[in-house]
Amino acid sequence: MDKRSFKVIVVGGSIAGLTLAHSLDLAGIDYIVLEKHSDPLATVGGSVGLLPNGWRILHQLGLRHQLEQEACPVKVAHMTYPDGFVFSDNFPAAIQERQVPEIQFPIGYMPANDERFGYSLSVLTRQQLIEVLYLGLRDKSKIKVGQRVIKIQHHQNRRGVSVFTESGQEHVGDLVAGADGVHSITRSQMWLQLGQKLDAEKERRQLVAEYSCVFGISSPLKGIPPGEQLIACHDNATVLAFPGKDAHIGWGLIQKLNRPCNSPATTQSSDGETALIMAKSAAGLGLCKDLKFHDLWVNTPKYSFTILEEGLFQIWHHGRIMTPNMAQGANTAIEGAAALANTLRRISQIDKPSEDDINRLLQGYTVRQQKRLRAVHAISRSVTRVHARQGRIKKIIGRYVYPYTPGAALHTFSRIIAPAPCLDYVPMPFPGPGWTRALVSGWSPISGVLLLVIPIIALVYGYSVINFGRDSINN
Repeated sequence: MDKRSFKVIVVGGSIAGLTLAHSLDLAGIDYIVLEKHSDPLATVGGSVGLLPNGWRILHQLGLRHQLEQEACPVKVAHMTYPDGFVFSDNFPAAIQERQVPEIQFPIGYMPANDERFGYSLSVLTRQQLIEVLYLGLRDKSKIKVGQRVIKIQHHQNRRGVSVFTESGQEHVGDLVAGADGVHSITRSQMWLQLGQKLDAEKERRQLVAEYSCVFGISSPLKGIPPGEQLIACHDNATVLAFPGKDAHIGWGLIQKLNRPCNSPATTQSSDGETALIMAKSAAGLGLCKDLKFHDLWVNTPKYSFTILEEGLFQIWHHGRIMTPNMAQGANTAIEGAAALANTLRRISQIDKPSEDDINRLLQGYTVRQQKRLRAVHAISRSVTRVHARQGRIKKIIGRYVYPYTPGAALHTFSRIIAPAPCLDYVPMPFPGPGWTRALVSGWSPISGVLLLVIPIIALVYGYSVINFGRDSINN
């Protein structure tokens, strides 16, 4: 089949959508991107962090040099605690550099001086990343702005699918890929077409929110210089601060909700009120010496609020509609776009692919990506709760185990990064041996969690044995 006769309609000019556009272009596959905003560079979002798994794909797309002009490499991460204790970890530098610092590693882990990936952990604004992706496109006419999708319809008597927009336009293609976020019209249309085959409410309940977040970008502050990351851990709250190259600080205030909720409905006005309440309650939270959250807040001209929903949808595709779980962080969004492009390229190489051909290949993609995202989600979920000191065990892990387990973060990040997919039809950069070393030494979905949990199991078990002869043990 002529690849140019196979057309993909991408819904959403997001990080995922624009990465997919680049990937399809390199594969020789025709596409358009439907973006609801009238400006493809509309200013939305705060800061994003790029890890080597995201960097490698962007390198394949030819965007590394442009991004290096914008992104600020992180060299050290500082964690502060309510009792004044500060722990500094140079794992961000170790991820990239040739030489790993002289540190002691966890039992069973054999480090080498060459565990590096050749890409930095870097910070830039979402706006900067979107601009690099958009301006790097060879044919910007394929980005159709002001196209809010309202309906997707499979063709009954011929191959293909139609996408209808609020402006009255119809776009026809062979497959639709939704990159329009977690509350996606593409996903809603897919659920509608599945009808009785799917309990949409049950699928919707896959997302549960236990935390909310206010985020913004503040003016530079003395004490938080570029190249340093700050994580201030408090009971049921965390403040993250990421200075950029211009010393402006991307930050996020994460707070635990009073109770978990599913798909919360909020309005822009109520979001603003909630953000103000959160900021006021957190004003006194310490960040580092002589700085509190209030100092960030009063130097932030614009901020946003969001509910942090966690979970994975189980149904990603139906017929010619594909809705990969792209509402993750920037790196997993980039990964998902690249992995989907690999699959779409295989579909495009089939002469007149049938519905069965499409379903078989998309299901293979879904299985592979869900397995990986379950692993990433498990670690991300645990880290969020350790940072927010949620419960006695996680408080102990964060304050007394992690700081005294050097190499834990480097080990965990390596296991997350190494198995990441990239474009399989574009020459693969190999800037560091960490890509193969971490795979050889093995990784499982819970290895990163176990790395932090095993020491605390030993601590708790040892304490129980010591006290067994003196006191009864209450379970």
